[in-house]
Amino acid sequence: MGKWSFNFTIFFMLLGPVKLIPSFAGLTRGADARFKRDVAIRGVAVASALLVFLALAGGTLLSKYQIFLEALRIAAGLVLLIAEPVRLLDEELGAKWPTPVLAVGQQEVAQTRTP
Repeated sequence: MGKWSFNFTIFFMLLGPVKLIPSFAGLTRGADARFKRDVAIRGVAVASALLVFLALAGGTLLSKYQIFLEALRIAAGLVLLIAEPVRLLDEELGAKWPTPVLAVGQQEVAQTRTP
């Protein structure tokens, strides 16, 4: 049982659902409550389906394509090594990036980046 609680804790810390709240609030600013609820439910459903699929088929897919777990760990570490300095420099320098626009349902919602 200790392994499951450890994995859940690491999963929760890495995904950081609390960190998604400001993004969700910014993306749905000005939308009605029904739209916000629909977006939240759709997001949870997609994330849950992906999580279940990877939990059930992840090992099989890795072995089918002969990807070793160590290689996957190294690749993930390299992605973090490259991505984190970019994020830190973005926060430090206050860089302005183009505003991405996401099409959600019938509405377009813009996400703004503020330093």
